Amino acid sequence: PGQLQRDAGGDLRLELGVGLAETPLVGEGQQRAMRNRQVLGELDAVQAMALLAVEMDAHPPEVVEGPKADLELLDSRHPLLLPRLAERLGITRSREPVAVSLRVGGDEPVLVISGPNTGGKTVTLRTLGLLSLMHQCGLHVPAEAGSRLPVWRDVFADIGDEQSVAQSLSTFSGHLRRITQIVFSIYAAFAIM
Repeated sequence: PGQLQRDAGGDLRLELGVGLAETPLVGEGQQRAMRNRQVLGELDAVQAMALLAVEMDAHPPEVVEGPKADLELLDSRHPLLLPRLAERLGITRSREPVAVSLRVGGDEPVLVISGPNTGGKTVTLRTLGLLSLMHQCGLHVPAEAGSRLPVWRDVFADIGDEQSVAQSLSTFSGHLRRITQIVFSIYAAFAIM
C-alpha cells in the first residue's frame, strides 16, 4: 500500500512502497525506452539533414585530405540567400542568389577576392566559411556536385565590427587586432607539432 503525503508545494502525492525503477520488469522497459529515445533522436537528426539538403538543392562535397588539400566550390550559394529557406526563416528574398565558384590549391594556391562595394566579396567569404562548417558537421552543401572541401583542423573568423570608442579602436584596427590573434593562433598550433 502507498501513503498520501504533501509535497513542498502543498500538493498531495501518493508514495508507493516500491520504486518502479527497482522492479526488474520496469527497469528493463526503462532501459529499452531510453535506447529507443536515443535512436529516434538520431533518426530525427538524419531526417532533418536530408530535408535541409533537399530544400537547398545541396550535394555532398568530396572530402579532400592531406596537408595541402585543395578546395573547390562549384556554383555555391549562401543558404540564407536561398528564397525558399529564407522564407521559412522569415527573411524576405525574392530572387535566387548569384552562384559563386572558387578554387584554392594546386596551381592556384592563393585566393584573391576583389571588386567594387556591394560586389559580393563578403558574401563569398561567408559562404565559404559556412559551407566549410556545414561540411564538417556532415551536412550536404548548397553547391554543385563535384565540389571539394577539406577537413579543417581549425576555423578562424573575423566577423563583425570591433569598433570601440572607449578603447580608441577604429573598425580597421579592431579587425587588424583580431587577424593578428588568428595568425598567432595558427603559428602556435604549428609550433606545438
